[in-house]
Amino acid sequence: MLSLQIRSHWQSAVLLLAIACPSAGIFFASGVAGDFENRLASGALFLAAGAMSLIVFFQEMYAFYVTNSRRLLWMSAAFFTLGIGMLGSSISTSGGLAADSYVGVSEMFRVTSEFAASIFILLGTLRGDKSIQESMEFKAYILVATIMVAAASIIVYIATVQDSFHVPVYSSEYGWSLFSLYIELNVFSFFLVISGVYVANRRKNKSPILFWFIIGFLLLMFSEIAFTTEKALGIGASSSLEWAGRAFLVAAFATFVLGLTKAR
Repeated sequence: MLSLQIRSHWQSAVLLLAIACPSAGIFFASGVAGDFENRLASGALFLAAGAMSLIVFFQEMYAFYVTNSRRLLWMSAAFFTLGIGMLGSSISTSGGLAADSYVGVSEMFRVTSEFAASIFILLGTLRGDKSIQESMEFKAYILVATIMVAAASIIVYIATVQDSFHVPVYSSEYGWSLFSLYIELNVFSFFLVISGVYVANRRKNKSPILFWFIIGFLLLMFSEIAFTTEKALGIGASSSLEWAGRAFLVAAFATFVLGLTKAR
């Protein structure tokens, strides 16, 4: 009984820190002006986020292989998509693209992958978590593989042709477009809903992995708050808010990996 109470207080403290620290970080970053461009460091952060996302993907796929859970199948598709998007952001940021081009390409890789992944997670979370019948297991693998390849292809296509948009994502002359702000707001609303759904599920199921995934999704939500605030304020693409958003991304994926490790 005592151990349960200690665990409850410890988890409450971690949850409080997961809300308070990012909130304070965003508040502090919004008051720091300046251009902090470092393409190598930015690419390294996206690379770390992408690598950890793919680690979660492989672990979720193994869990699906064991349980045939429909929810895990959609989660696998989500983290694969996120991994591709983050790696695309890393490559485009670290590459030799011009200033305006690399920002637009990197942002489209990130935000479109988050948009698609959040939809996949919602599809797996809002529906009942039923096991897939053995006779349908192979078809399920084919379906999720098709979805992942299609999502990755669309993300790569949109990111690489974004310069041809009539309204570019970013330009050094005009700043962020309203289109980029609109996508960011959608992704933020999706992760907000996902966080709420996972908190509701946590009341019914005290699984440790649910707790850590709640923390991870909250950090993803705060990363979107940082990115959205930056675009709403019209700050440059290398502002402190942008770096705060990237840091929260890496922290979120590290939390997902930690949660799966703790669940073993």
